[in-house]
Amino acid sequence: MNTLLRSVILFIVLLGAAGGVPAAPPAPIAEVASIEVVPGTPAIGQQPKVTGRIARTNAPVPLEPAMFNIIAVVKLPSNVTKSMTWKNESFKKGQTKDYPLTIAYDTRQPGSYRVEYNVYSSDMRRRLATSTRTFTVGEAVPPMAGKMEAPPSPVKKEEPKRPAEVRNTLGIGIYGNAVNPAGGGTLLLWPYEHVGLQASYTVGTFKTAEVRLLARFDPVWGARPYVGVGYMNVTKNSDVIGVSTEFKDSSISGVAGAEVSLGRRWFGYLEVSGASIDLQEIVTNGGQTAKATVDYAPVTIGVGIIYYLF
Repeated sequence: MNTLLRSVILFIVLLGAAGGVPAAPPAPIAEVASIEVVPGTPAIGQQPKVTGRIARTNAPVPLEPAMFNIIAVVKLPSNVTKSMTWKNESFKKGQTKDYPLTIAYDTRQPGSYRVEYNVYSSDMRRRLATSTRTFTVGEAVPPMAGKMEAPPSPVKKEEPKRPAEVRNTLGIGIYGNAVNPAGGGTLLLWPYEHVGLQASYTVGTFKTAEVRLLARFDPVWGARPYVGVGYMNVTKNSDVIGVSTEFKDSSISGVAGAEVSLGRRWFGYLEVSGASIDLQEIVTNGGQTAKATVDYAPVTIGVGIIYYLF
């Protein structure tokens, strides 16, 4: 009888223990894959490039694509904080995006700076992921009194730059001219981070072939401005006093625009360019001679969409 009673009690205890085991937490749907700071130990007054990489896992969500709000915060040694927000960012399964911190903050104070990236649900009710990174500006510890010079603080090894395969190098796409109506293809090559080459060919009201040397700058409010100089050739066929005539001219061109990220490999370009093109021809048909001119707007607006192969 005692043996039976002990068995029953043991069975009840085991059932209670099994019922008390908590269910496994749901798999995370987002993560802060990395926070990159370049250089890792900037000089006093130098603002480093900070980039947070946000990734979505393969965990299922009720609605596709998943929508996240991303908040980046930098805390200065004086406890002053600066923040930047990206709202309603869409992510597909397994997708990864980079978010550069482009807000301006004061780095004239030496010490430890703290960067934090947070990923929230679209309704801001849940924080899905968070990660922090610190970096030191200048000499964090001042020299001790009574000594000529304090021992140098250990210098952190500078963070390696992003691998070459991550930086977009070669892209192809479409390009359109809104003022001198034409459209066609374009090719962009960035052998260096800030220096690139562009070639484009468009047809429409005019046929235009152009090559450019471009220089782009660091991101400003999510866009990368660029300027450039190039050489363009413009032609147009037209009928003048019964004669099919080709008007053509070449000129140095200039451009200023902005590059905007549309995804990991997709980028949009909006620009204003100018060139001095003079399309004039003297046409003779029998005993009739005429001087013909075709109007070409010297300042134009261009729009392009590029897909980077590498």
